[in-house]
Amino acid sequence: MNVTLVPFNELFQSYIRYESIDVGTSELCSIASEFNFLLAPSRHIQVILTSLLADRQWVRSYIELNRLRLTQQYKRVKLELESIGARVRESHAGFFIWADFRVFMREVTFDEENSLLDHLFECGVFVMRGYNFGCSQPGWFRLVFTGKDSLVTEGLKRIKTALTKFTLESSCAENAEYSSITTGL
Repeated sequence: MNVTLVPFNELFQSYIRYESIDVGTSELCSIASEFNFLLAPSRHIQVILTSLLADRQWVRSYIELNRLRLTQQYKRVKLELESIGARVRESHAGFFIWADFRVFMREVTFDEENSLLDHLFECGVFVMRGYNFGCSQPGWFRLVFTGKDSLVTEGLKRIKTALTKFTLESSCAENAEYSSITTGL
């Protein structure tokens, strides 16, 4: 096991981030250690973290509580997205959701996916499109659901508004194209 202990000080608020890699090969540990640019934490931080991790009951209850919170948040976001017509890929772990927004796109192309991404960004939503992850099918977006409840709620509200607006704009553009074709303009 390779363990990275990282003391952070963001805006003068101290906290500890603990990372570990559990692997079966020393080669992967060696490669991972090449990416570790962090200095060793102070002895004080090491003692605190060792004390926390030695309390097995606390660790088990923390992991159980964290899993429960992740599951609840995943289900909440999944239901919200499905309620507006998006399809969500079933998942059993992770910190993000794969949402299929093809239903909101005028045509299912990577150009249209990029247009939707730009529109979401203009509406104050930052998500990643599937194209960036090698998705072969346009319309898939990756959304992180593990933030504070208030931020996730606001994000979902913005997504709903943005998708509704994008769909309406697409419909208006289609109607304008149809109208110009039928009137001979």
